[in-house]
Amino acid sequence: MPDVAPDRPDLGNGAVADDPGSLVALGERKPDHARSPARTRCAIRSRTTRATRRSLRDHMQLEPTVTGTPREKPEILMRTLTLGDMMTTNVKTMREDDSLSSADWDMVVSEIRHLPVVDSAGRVIGIVSDRDVLRASARQPVEQISVASVMTREVETCIPTMPAVEAVVQLLRGKRSALLVTDGAGMLLGIVTTTDFVELARRALAGLDITQPHARA
Repeated sequence: MPDVAPDRPDLGNGAVADDPGSLVALGERKPDHARSPARTRCAIRSRTTRATRRSLRDHMQLEPTVTGTPREKPEILMRTLTLGDMMTTNVKTMREDDSLSSADWDMVVSEIRHLPVVDSAGRVIGIVSDRDVLRASARQPVEQISVASVMTREVETCIPTMPAVEAVVQLLRGKRSALLVTDGAGMLLGIVTTTDFVELARRALAGLDITQPHARA
């Protein structure tokens, strides 16, 4: 039987611990609370780094691949969107001999700001806005004012196939807040307002489908 120094405990099979407070022999792991502070910090940092790398690797593997479809690239689809895709088709209209009070009431009830004015055949001859009503009501009661006296007669109309990006440029340059959509004969088909474009921008920024920017009225 080999001699073993009293201050060096025998761990079996002839193995002797170099340090009386150590149990590292025979592959036994020294507990964290028995290690030095510096070694403990290194061990924790190493385990944390490995865990972080594994988490990052798993996240990268699960990350969906961008395919380049119109949903991932809304600016492409924005250029193909037309006024016919986004216009409101169920449009309230006025006649030029209607009273301004009727126009004011329709705007309040329907929560709209623009009313196209059409003739008996349905062709566009003007447009009246809530600003027109406000300016006119400051002079006299709206019941005494006709739509014809305040409406804008020089109306710039658009066709339904016009790209939406061109329409918004037209709105900005003309400092307008609404565009009337007509056919070749000047018959009213719909209306597009700045509110429609704001809603379109909101959906695009939120990553939503912009092919239907809003529910048609």
